[in-house]
Amino acid sequence: MKRTKKRTRFQGRFLNPVTGLTECRDFPTKALLSEYRAAHRIKLARLASGVIDREDLIGSEHAQQPCTEAVAEFRAELVKLDRSESYKVQIIGRIESMISGCRFATLADINAAAIAKYLTAGRADLEWSAATYNSHLAAAKRFTRHFADQDRMADCLRKLKPLKATETERRRWTRALTVDETERLLDMASDWRRMFYRFRLWTGIRGSEACKIRLSDLDPDGLQINLRAAITKNRKSDTQPITAELCSDLLRFRLTTGAGPEDRIFRREPLDEEWQADRKAAGIEPVIRGKWHAYQASLRKTYRTWLGTARVARGVVTDLMRHAPEDQGEALSFGTYADGEADVLRDKREGLATMATWHAGQIASDLAAVG
Repeated sequence: MKRTKKRTRFQGRFLNPVTGLTECRDFPTKALLSEYRAAHRIKLARLASGVIDREDLIGSEHAQQPCTEAVAEFRAELVKLDRSESYKVQIIGRIESMISGCRFATLADINAAAIAKYLTAGRADLEWSAATYNSHLAAAKRFTRHFADQDRMADCLRKLKPLKATETERRRWTRALTVDETERLLDMASDWRRMFYRFRLWTGIRGSEACKIRLSDLDPDGLQINLRAAITKNRKSDTQPITAELCSDLLRFRLTTGAGPEDRIFRREPLDEEWQADRKAAGIEPVIRGKWHAYQASLRKTYRTWLGTARVARGVVTDLMRHAPEDQGEALSFGTYADGEADVLRDKREGLATMATWHAGQIASDLAAVG
């Protein structure tokens, strides 16, 4: 007997009295759909009989709500979502940037033309990629849809379409930063971002993992970071060596704020806008030779490049980057037939020391050249 798939949503089409357009809305249950349909019919009847008019709807109390209050309300709803803190901060940051850039005062001021102009300017002046443009648009749509679903404003952005990446954008490669560029980046970055960039440059840890590391994961005696399986990309626990200087600076950085052992060292990753601001302040070119781009992922690639330039052994580089071995033979040599934990961790520490020695030599030679 053929089984029918259970419906998970119920959809209805309704006339928006503000815009005069027909809109589709989804409801989790049929009862909610029926309830909304009855209330909508009453609203249309009152509009047709002259009890209320279209101008009353546009200029209603809800539409005149200040955007600052609306953002605070939307932030409270966003907190309830089971998403990362970085995601929530990024959504709110982009909404606040849009409202400020478009100079919206109330919900009634929000319109598609102004937002389209704001997004186009961001792509032209701030060198937004299609992906960044689309993420800003998605944040704006999520914000307006939240209030449109409550009939507090029109769903004015539904006709704005995301951009398609150009051929050049689809072929972007992340580049490593030079030693001089990293020094300028650390000099120009402000507050906690300087420590975040430095942490990633000297550990090679992914950004999504770095913002989930707790103080209790830091081992000052063993000069290592214990990576829990819950936060790593491959869902396997691991250890990553760090320098004594970085370890002491991390402890000083968090303990001065009164953080406890279970608190995160970094609460979130820097937003893309924050990274771009730091990159520009440091004078780092965004694109080299038309395709090599400086993203936040460049920090991890810089770590890998430094290891290779310092002539760290290939197998040790693989372990420090926490990549899967390139072939089965390497997997066997570092896994089944070796005292894995002891040998690999020892080699990791030696590899980091080799890179640190090379890096110090580079800094010394640069200073000598300047002098």
